[in-house]
Amino acid sequence: MIISFFKSGTSDSRSPVNYVMGTLDHLKNERSVKPKEIGGSIEEFAAAVDFNHNKWKYTSGVISFRDKENPTDEQKQVILKAFKMVYFAGLDPESIPHAFVEHRDKGNLEIHFLVSRMATDGKSFNMNPPGRKSFEITKSFQAAINHKMNYDQVVENPFKAHLRKFEYQYPSQSNSKLKESLASSLSKGIMQGKINNRNELINTLESVGVEITRKGQDYLSIKFPNTDKAIRLKGPMFESKADYKVLKEVFANESKTLTEDQYSKNIYKLRELIGERASFNQERHKPRRLKARIYQDKKQFNQFPDIESMGITTNKPIEIPNDMFDKLTNIASKPEQSTNIEAIKSNIQAVKSTFSSSSENSPSTPTSSTNSTNTESLESQVIELDNQAARLNAKLNQAKTESEKSNIRQKLAELLYKKTILNAKIQMEKMRTASKNGSIKPRGPWVTR
Repeated sequence: MIISFFKSGTSDSRSPVNYVMGTLDHLKNERSVKPKEIGGSIEEFAAAVDFNHNKWKYTSGVISFRDKENPTDEQKQVILKAFKMVYFAGLDPESIPHAFVEHRDKGNLEIHFLVSRMATDGKSFNMNPPGRKSFEITKSFQAAINHKMNYDQVVENPFKAHLRKFEYQYPSQSNSKLKESLASSLSKGIMQGKINNRNELINTLESVGVEITRKGQDYLSIKFPNTDKAIRLKGPMFESKADYKVLKEVFANESKTLTEDQYSKNIYKLRELIGERASFNQERHKPRRLKARIYQDKKQFNQFPDIESMGITTNKPIEIPNDMFDKLTNIASKPEQSTNIEAIKSNIQAVKSTFSSSSENSPSTPTSSTNSTNTESLESQVIELDNQAARLNAKLNQAKTESEKSNIRQKLAELLYKKTILNAKIQMEKMRTASKNGSIKPRGPWVTR
C-alpha cells in the first residue's frame, strides 16, 4: 500500500467529482468496473468546495494497493478510519467534508480520497501541508499499515525518473515513456559500474548525441537531436551531489519488511508527528472566545493508539474498539465546540438525514416520477431557504450593533451552505433521471451546471 497526493485542488467540484465518480477514465475509456463510494459524502465535499472562495479548495490523492494486496471490505474501513485519525488529527472527522471512492478498473485496488480545504467552522484546513513533516507522517503511516497487513514495505527506486502529474495521467501524450526508458538504460550502466557519478552520466548522454541544455542542483535538462523542446530529468541520480555508490548500496540492502524494533521506532515517530499535528489543528480550529492556549503534554504522545488497537491484522477478524478515536484525540485537550460550529454541523446532518430518508423510502430502481418528486421536494426546500435568506437580509439592513450583524451573517452563511448541498443533490437527481431515460450518458454527478 502506498499513499500519493495530487497537486490539483484549485478548481470547483466538477473536475475532481467527475474524475472519481465518472464512468470514463483519464484516457476517456469506459471503466470496466464502476467507481464505488465507500466513505464520507460526495455531496458534502462538493458543497464545501463550491462554498469555498479561497484559491485552494480541496486536497486529492489515492491509496494504492499492489496486485497481491486485497484487503477485505472490513479491513478497508479500518484503514480509512486510521487514515482520518492520522490526517484529521485532533479534529472530529465529520467537521472535514471528505469522500472515499473505490476504483478497480485497472485491476488493482485504488481508493481515491477527496478532502475539503475548508472545515465546517469556515476555517481553512490542509491535511497535507508543505514541508518535510508531512512527507514523514505519510511514510511512517503507510509503513505501519503495510507491516500489520503483512504487505511489502514501499522501497523507492533511486534510479527512477520522477514524472509530473500530467505525465502520469497522460502517458501517450507526454514524455513519460521516454523518461522511463532513458532512466532504465542509465540505471543499468550505474549498476554495472560503467557510470560512477553525474559527470560520467552527462558524458554518456552527450556521447549518443543528447544535448545538455541546463544543469540544475536537482535536475538535468536535455534535448534530443531534431527536437525543439528540452526534457527535464529529476530524481536522485540526476542530482549534482548524488553518490551512486551509496544509492546502489541503499537500494540493494533496503528490506521489504520491518523488524519489531524498526516497527516500534516507526510507531514512536508516528505518535510524535500526530501529536504535533493534533495540537496545531486544535489550536487553529478552537473557538475564538477561548483565549487560553491548549496545554500540550509530551507524555500524552503515547496515547496515540498502536496499530493493533485499530484492528488491522491479517490473523484475526477485525474489531474496531469504541475508544479508538478517543485515544488519538486525547493527545491534546480537545476544545469545546462553539455554538456556531455545532449549528453548521447540525444543519449539514439534517440535510444528510433528508437525503437518507428519501433514499430509504424509495425503491432500489426508482421511476422517473419518483425522481421528479424528489427533485421537486428538494427545489421547494431551496425556495424556502431563499425566503429565509431574504428575511435575514432585511434584518441585517436594520441591525444597529455589530454583534447583531455578526449573528445574522453567520445564519446567512449556514443557509448558503445548506443551499449548496441541496443544489448538489438536485443535480444528481436530474442526472439519474436523464440517464434512466437514455437522453445522456452520465460521466459523473456534475457534468454540467
